[in-house]
Amino acid sequence: MSWPDLVNAALSVGAVSGLLFFFRDKISEYLFKRIQHRFDVKLAEVQSDFRTREAVLERLTHTALSSIAARQSAIDKRRVEAVDQIWAAVHHLRSNRFIATWMSTLKFEPLAEFAQNDERGRAMVKHLNFDSTAHAAAQEKASTARPFLSPAAWAYFSAYSAVLGYAVAQMTIIKLGQKAELIAKPETVTELVAKALPHQKSFLDEWKIAGAYHLLDELEERLLGELQAFLNGDLGDGARVTQTAELLKLATQIQAGNMQQVEADATTVGVGPEG
Repeated sequence: MSWPDLVNAALSVGAVSGLLFFFRDKISEYLFKRIQHRFDVKLAEVQSDFRTREAVLERLTHTALSSIAARQSAIDKRRVEAVDQIWAAVHHLRSNRFIATWMSTLKFEPLAEFAQNDERGRAMVKHLNFDSTAHAAAQEKASTARPFLSPAAWAYFSAYSAVLGYAVAQMTIIKLGQKAELIAKPETVTELVAKALPHQKSFLDEWKIAGAYHLLDELEERLLGELQAFLNGDLGDGARVTQTAELLKLATQIQAGNMQQVEADATTVGVGPEG
């Protein structure tokens, strides 16, 4: 390369360098604005996508919460209906409370033996009009409320029903002249009441089954208290859950082991509301 070419090249490079140096601020500003523009465009796209996703999430959340609220509202309504249903069953069972009053004053086994062998024994209670099958019907109707009640509330209702049902079973046996052995010994009932009302154990030890019948009012009060607590959202503590399991077990034994057999006999013989 000749000297003139080298000089021209050097001048060109120098001119370009000079121009770059002179316009360095302009070039930097241009490049910054270009990069800023691309960044703003990309940021706008991200923000738009974010808003779209946020709107979708908000709609999904609103739908889910609305569904949960509607479901909870339906459950709460059914729980209130269940409480009303159980209390209606208690009211229906009260129609046979006089049987428990009678049985609390009578000696069941001697009277059942007398009624089995002598018409005069059956005549003593012939005037008592009660429906031995109505008790089981009330229990069956109330059972549809069980899934919507607290375990404790259902346990107290079962205990109340089982104790009253035992009295009805005893009276049915006397009225039909059947054997006293058809139902279990009354110790199962007193044990049930003792677990439901621990503070009454000494009273039950002294008065046995008659004492259990005298405690029906207190069982009903306990049931009412549980229903009210349930409506206020109190589902009970661990100790009550354990007590509930024991109550249900005993109540089920009394109802299934005694009442079904007695009701079958009563239906066969034809005992109804008019005796």
